[in-house]
Formats: sequence, structure tokens, C-alpha cells
Amino acid sequence: MMLGLVMAMAVSATAFAGGYNPFNNAYEAASHYEMTPGKAQLVYVVVDENRAPLANATVNYYDYQGVKHTVTTDADGKARLVFTQGNAYVQISSVVIGGNDMVVIGDDLSEDVDFKDIREGDVKYNVLQKNSAKNIVYIYDAD
Repeated sequence: MMLGLVMAMAVSATAFAGGYNPFNNAYEAASHYEMTPGKAQLVYVVVDENRAPLANATVNYYDYQGVKHTVTTDADGKARLVFTQGNAYVQISSVVIGGNDMVVIGDDLSEDVDFKDIREGDVKYNVLQKNSAKNIVYIYDAD
């Protein structure tokens, strides 16, 4: 029984640690096209199991001081954070979809923005994919 549990955990960990990413490079072109020197952007695209965008989802995150913030997705399922000065740290914690607060898991929970990112106008995309069966959201690097 214990061996089965350990093996199941190992398989789950492999899926995140350098494993399968269905959104790899999905927003690479958009990332380059949207670059604007003087502002760095972190874009979180919230989608369902069928990759359809989810409008009006609330993405919850913490800054470097541990202060909780929220941002709501637009009609395209995008939540966009824009930084024009200083250093920033964002750690995604959960997504509220239809009143259901779902924990976010994966390798790309946190992002840093520094002066160089702002100067160059970097745009970083991540996809937050809902998994209703497990009541969680997976995060994937998408650029």
C-alpha cells in the first residue's frame, strides 16, 4: 500500500519537475509583439480543461512583502500585471472561478521583475489551467 502511494507521488512530481507542459511556447509570439520598453508585464491566462478562456476569474497573488492582491481576467481570460518602476515579486496562490477558490500548483508559481525587465519591456506569459475533478489549477510557463 505504501509503495503504491510513494510511486503515485513520484509520478505526480515528475509531471511538474521538468516534465510535460502543454502550453510550452504557446504565447511566445505574443510575448515579443507586446514588448514595450519602460514597462514589464506578467500575463496570466486562465483557461478551463478544454483550453477555453475563463473571463471574470480572480487571480490571487502575494507581493514581496507578503501583501495579498487580486486581479480579474478580461474577456480573453487574461489577467495582466504591469510594472514601470522598482523591483517586483509575484507569487500566485489561488484562482477564484465561479465563486470556487482553487489552489494553484506547479513549478512557475513565482516571478521576479527587475529594472532590466522594465527597461527592455519584457512580457512573461503563464497559463493557469483549471482541473475541476481535483479542484485545483495548474500553472504552466507559456512563452
